Amino acid sequence: MYQITFHKDAGLSSDQAGFLQETLSETLEGFLSLSLFDGRITLLFENRIAPEKAWEILEPEKDVPAYEEEEINSDQDWLEICYQQQPPFEAGVFWVYGSHITQDAPADLIPLQIDAVQAFGSGSHGTTKGCLILLSWLKELGIQPARILDVGTGSGILAIAAKKLFPKVDIMATDNDPACIEATHIHAQKNEATLQDVILAEGFTHDDVQNTAPFDFIIANILPHILMDLAQDIKACIKPDGYCLLSGIPSDRAKDVQACYETLGFNLSEIHTEDDWVSQLYTSL
Repeated sequence: MYQITFHKDAGLSSDQAGFLQETLSETLEGFLSLSLFDGRITLLFENRIAPEKAWEILEPEKDVPAYEEEEINSDQDWLEICYQQQPPFEAGVFWVYGSHITQDAPADLIPLQIDAVQAFGSGSHGTTKGCLILLSWLKELGIQPARILDVGTGSGILAIAAKKLFPKVDIMATDNDPACIEATHIHAQKNEATLQDVILAEGFTHDDVQNTAPFDFIIANILPHILMDLAQDIKACIKPDGYCLLSGIPSDRAKDVQACYETLGFNLSEIHTEDDWVSQLYTSL
């Protein structure tokens, strides 16, 4: 097997990375996996491929960044290789780690076991880190929501983190990708977190979402244009004085998202920037 590690993550959000994983699978023979961590993007193939060819799919308009190539012993488990690229890290009150980590979590942090290879959203990307930090900040304020919706849940990390912070709260997690729904169920079980509903759904269209609304707190870690497309739906499904946590926003698009939501009567309460990615916490007026 053959591994390429680019020393730049191409500004990929988890949803973009998921889309590119499908594209790489369809266009590059022998592609096995894509993982993001700490400003790096790592690709694993069955056989050697030119790094320039791979980068052209990831970011065709930008020059190829510094990279490393490595031959991987075919006897090694490539899933385990992906795991090893994800060391544990802290984000707010959370300690995020993969199943390959054997060390104990710090006593003062909440452990979250998330494996990146099962679905994008290991927590290592700046968008997810920012959400974990703002979730922690919200808890410190003494906020106690009763009903939470996580739209585009991915690996389920944010829904599970919310359940850890607010154990008595009903939480609904949705995604339009069956692999993400499966991963969310797996991660919820591993973390002993009971999510009331995990639903395959596109946006807010599912009957269960409509029948459960309004929500005290809505989380959406997606992409800027999708966040703006969903703004009216989020407004319709959130309670007055409810909270809305948005992420997946490159810093140069943050003002666009903010203007969209403020026009609908949302008030920007807090911002966190992580690796040039912005997470925004709003209250609904």
